[in-house]
Amino acid sequence: MTGQGRRPDDALAFSWFERAAAGGHPEAQHNLGILLSSGRGCAVDQARASKLFAQAAAQGDGHAMLAMGKR
Repeated sequence: MTGQGRRPDDALAFSWFERAAAGGHPEAQHNLGILLSSGRGCAVDQARASKLFAQAAAQGDGHAMLAMGKR
């Protein structure tokens, strides 16, 4: 989401995180949830964000667990 060596592009980050999340990567699921819950690079989708946080948390991602606790 911050980009390395280039300007941040939330829409591009969304695309890459979506691919990795579909492959079951918990950090990507968490990051995609952040984008979806804030509307960065995509339309806001709280329901999908919650599902992604739950999937990542089930795989042991601590940041996703925290995000779920805040919800």
